[in-house]
Amino acid sequence: MVVILLFVLQSHNLSAKGPRLVFDGSELVFSEEEKIVDLGEVKQGAVCGVSIVVKNQSQEILRIANVRGSCALSVPSWPRRDIEPGGEGVIQIRYDSSRPGPFNRNVTIHANTQSSVTVLRVQGKIIP
Repeated sequence: MVVILLFVLQSHNLSAKGPRLVFDGSELVFSEEEKIVDLGEVKQGAVCGVSIVVKNQSQEILRIANVRGSCALSVPSWPRRDIEPGGEGVIQIRYDSSRPGPFNRNVTIHANTQSSVTVLRVQGKIIP
């Protein structure tokens, strides 16, 4: 059972790939050592966000029950329906870039994994 989450940064003309998560049948785990989504430097007031494409490559249904962001990090949309084997869904994350300075926040994904919770770190710096 494998679910791959691909991160694509969307912020005006910026684009970058983030870490991948793999559903191994029991947990969502990082496929590489990097365990942080780094948004880099973002101009104050600019659109700052990440779209996470979730692809279910397992033989089981992936059920994402909830996704929450910590302070100033919102999750405007995430898959409300089960992601069937071979299917995809998207989790959108936005950061409020109104305050200058560095930030380090968490996104918590509640899913039908063994531990039921996966936490992603999101960091960057808002420049005036």
